[in-house]
Amino acid sequence: MSRKQPSGHVIRKAKQETDKVTTTSEGQPFKFEVDGQELDSETPVMRASEILEKASREDPTLGNPGNLSLRDADDDHTYQATEEVDLRKGHAFITLPDGRAPVA
Repeated sequence: MSRKQPSGHVIRKAKQETDKVTTTSEGQPFKFEVDGQELDSETPVMRASEILEKASREDPTLGNPGNLSLRDADDDHTYQATEEVDLRKGHAFITLPDGRAPVA
């Protein structure tokens, strides 16, 4: 939006910027994997429960996302359902039933 000053100069009102990033710098969605299945997100951060819900919609064989936990395949960190996950790092996740670690 702009308005003219008496001198003829145009003053532009600054657009309100948000810190929400919707795509990578290349304009592509954020990619990640759950149990080997490639998924993407338009937002760089999702809660673990949202990732599990998205994965379950894409692969119904995963079952009820409320009965699963999400673990980072690289560092063995298991996320709490409400924990935020930064997808800009290109994660690979595995799912675990009932939040318990698999027994070897």
